[in-house]
Amino acid sequence: MYYGLLLVFSLLPSLLYAQQSSLDYFLIHPASARNLAMGESLVALSGGIESVNENPAGLNGMTSQWAARLTRRPPQHNLLFANDDFSRYHYFTAAWRYNATNTFAVQYNDADFFALENLPLGQGTGSDRYTATVIGITWAHQLTRELHFGITGKRIVSHYYNTATSFAGDMGLLFHKREIIRNQSLVGDFNLAASLSHVGQGIAYIVESQKDPLPRHLQTGFVLGIQSTRKHAQLANPIWGAHLAASYQKSFQPENENWEWGTGMEFDLLQLVFMRFGYHAVRPAISGLLPNKKFETGMTYGGGVRVPLEKFLKSHIPLTCRFDFSSSPQGTYIERYSMYSFMMEFR
Repeated sequence: MYYGLLLVFSLLPSLLYAQQSSLDYFLIHPASARNLAMGESLVALSGGIESVNENPAGLNGMTSQWAARLTRRPPQHNLLFANDDFSRYHYFTAAWRYNATNTFAVQYNDADFFALENLPLGQGTGSDRYTATVIGITWAHQLTRELHFGITGKRIVSHYYNTATSFAGDMGLLFHKREIIRNQSLVGDFNLAASLSHVGQGIAYIVESQKDPLPRHLQTGFVLGIQSTRKHAQLANPIWGAHLAASYQKSFQPENENWEWGTGMEFDLLQLVFMRFGYHAVRPAISGLLPNKKFETGMTYGGGVRVPLEKFLKSHIPLTCRFDFSSSPQGTYIERYSMYSFMMEFR
């Protein structure tokens, strides 16, 4: 079974070349503030609910019984469109750990490229308004002690002059090796992963025979996590921790980005306060937009705060909340934007 899954991943890329879709921008956008802050490098993160959009196999790394996350990208000027256009995104995910080897999640994502609250009266309405929603279900399964598999099925609804629908799927593999580093002061884990996203037949706005292909997207990468063996006496959390991540991404549309890569680092204190930095490079999606540059590059940064209410309030409710923020000041995908995520976990 495992060799069959690897064979599927090795053969699929040769079958996936297609033209650029109008949904590319929304569907390949980072879906969490943490991922954006770390240069979109977290395809190999075994982060539970945070991994659903990047690699469904990472969902099985969820340690809580259930979790929910909301990410918002506020309306911001999008330089890829006309000067009076704005865009905003929402990503919502809820997950449930069924048992030690199976975890499930549902997601609802929506985009509005012409957010009315930021436009003068009369602009961005009617047929000029582009919106999209994605509703999906994810299943992640632990194949062996170190190998995880995940798959997502989703329905995409897009409105741009007409309403169109499509069905697509994501799949991923994640290899998780525990304690590759172990000494008196440090312990470290290593993840290696690959995922394939938005595999579907395309979406037709006017004529069924003239479908816009979906943005089929391959990602590979690794994450190395280390933490101190010393723990806080009351919280029982490691004194400090760090993550180093990198990813390579390949798009299978000749008119879209040929390839891109990202890298990032995260530092935490007591698993309560987080600082993140990243770097991302991508080929310009629009020919001639940056004629003197081979790549559009940008630095990213962000942070977060995690609050275990059960420990802080000494309550019997095992609830942990986390808030993350991120910013791309120089701009990746040729624009500048910020994102915010709020997550709740019940142990």
